[in-house]
Amino acid sequence: MSSIFDICRTGELADLERVLKTEGLDINAKENEQEAALHIACARGALPFVARLMQVEGIDPHLLYFQKSPLAIAIEGKFREIIKYLLAQKVNINKGGVLFTAVAQTTSHGKPKEVEGDAFFDFLMDEGIDVNGDSFINPLGHALIRCHLYAAKRLLSSREYRHLDKMALITFLENSHNYLRKNDPLAVEVCDLLFSIPDALKSFSGHSPFEKAMELSLEEISVKILARLSREEMHPKWCQIAIEQNRAITLFALVRIPGLMRKSLTEESLFSLALHGKQKGIISALLSSSELDVNEEVDGSHALLLVTNERRVDLIKLLLAREDLSSDAVNDAFFIAAQRGFYNCFHLLNLDPRVTEAKRQEAKEELRARLHVAPSYGQCFTDLN
Repeated sequence: MSSIFDICRTGELADLERVLKTEGLDINAKENEQEAALHIACARGALPFVARLMQVEGIDPHLLYFQKSPLAIAIEGKFREIIKYLLAQKVNINKGGVLFTAVAQTTSHGKPKEVEGDAFFDFLMDEGIDVNGDSFINPLGHALIRCHLYAAKRLLSSREYRHLDKMALITFLENSHNYLRKNDPLAVEVCDLLFSIPDALKSFSGHSPFEKAMELSLEEISVKILARLSREEMHPKWCQIAIEQNRAITLFALVRIPGLMRKSLTEESLFSLALHGKQKGIISALLSSSELDVNEEVDGSHALLLVTNERRVDLIKLLLAREDLSSDAVNDAFFIAAQRGFYNCFHLLNLDPRVTEAKRQEAKEELRARLHVAPSYGQCFTDLN
């Protein structure tokens, strides 16, 4: 005689009736310690078999097969009639990974819409399933990892949802950053829902949603996170990270927070940035902060002198716009530009009213002595006259 497992897998209902009369049959026994008969019948999608097994005294409809109950198996197979039947039999909707399985059947964003999977999920939500899931499973985390944004939206929209993984926002950013860059409406909606939960924005065990947003070039997101954090929740290293990653928009927001840049950025960093040709936006962001001392000397050089030596006309313009830039710094840079025949730099510095007449005369003599060296010295000399 075939086993009850084989019968539930491929047999006839009459065969099941015969085997159920076997003396000493354990209806909850598992085949090779894995599936019980009810699991197999649900996976087959055979409602008559499921209904007959449920009538057997002592059957346990919550037995687990790889952490899944028979109801979860039916959801996995999208067998609507079996799902309805089991729920009508008062099978516990909140046991055996039901919610986790339902999430897995919903649409994975960016792929063909899983209409039936979404409908099953809606059905279970309407049935009053506990949106916090089983204690050992985090349904929201699974939804975010797999980009099941439809399910994530419904979970986060539930007033009862309370089991927020502290890594939820980071998980979301890691897996949905391409959609956020495109301003995908559903991704933006899920992001806003996560933002509405204060704990989701905080750093956890060395992991920071703010740093993750910067790493993924999601500057709009990083600025939004920053706006929702208290000063105590911000890390001094964030200015340096923004500089290293060329996140100018984020740096503009960071340097406006009183005291943050002073704790994280030395003036030497500005020199380092200029030397390595960082983007103009980064220097602009730094110079927008009143906490940066543009006249501070490091190893005998100040910012204006350094960028002049590098012929960075764009950065010279930015520094000259600072009213607190000292006359000494301007005069030093002016003379260096004359000595080296850097005409574009010299022309710009020559227009600044902080250059003294004495320094102009000194530069004139220097240029006259070098007229034979290169045409650029002649251009500088003409510019003075």
